[in-house]
Amino acid sequence: MNKMLDGGVARHALPIRDLIVDSSNKLGVVDFERSTLRRSIFRFDWYVAKKVTHYHLYRLIAQFQPDLLTSKQAMKLNIVTKLRRAFNR
Repeated sequence: MNKMLDGGVARHALPIRDLIVDSSNKLGVVDFERSTLRRSIFRFDWYVAKKVTHYHLYRLIAQFQPDLLTSKQAMKLNIVTKLRRAFNR
């Protein structure tokens, strides 16, 4: 994921169907229809897009391999999940 973000691409969503594993067990991402491309490093939309990408990654890890989340990642996920629920009422 960091390689993707370092390359200037952030995802707006990260459904499990967009993740693939090759024969060497390397994880890949497909379908970049809903993405933000970094035009410059000092843009607010890029900062938000990176945070959204991390949120979706942490959400997937929590769903399928929760023991892989660090306590800091789990805390961030919990905070953002509560905020999303509060704003979606």
